Amino acid sequence: MDCKISKYIFDRIEEISIQTASIFRGQACVKEIASAPPLQNDSEMVKELASYMKECYEPYKIVLFTQGGMGSEVQCTLRIKCHKLAAKP
Repeated sequence: MDCKISKYIFDRIEEISIQTASIFRGQACVKEIASAPPLQNDSEMVKELASYMKECYEPYKIVLFTQGGMGSEVQCTLRIKCHKLAAKP
């Protein structure tokens, strides 16, 4: 994404947040912690990685979907259900 467009979007988010908070007699603070360009995955590499992961985990827990995950991914996104690990007593 163009740096000017990215800055414009961030500035608008800050402006809208502050104005919305003030309508409700509140305050808002918007901070950009990190910025990164949009992600574009290599779909063939993702499929290969998913096949390896299906060997390590229950295959139904590995899900590929092409619509993207957070809006910036273009091709394939890999989603893994996280497991809570606990030490045995």
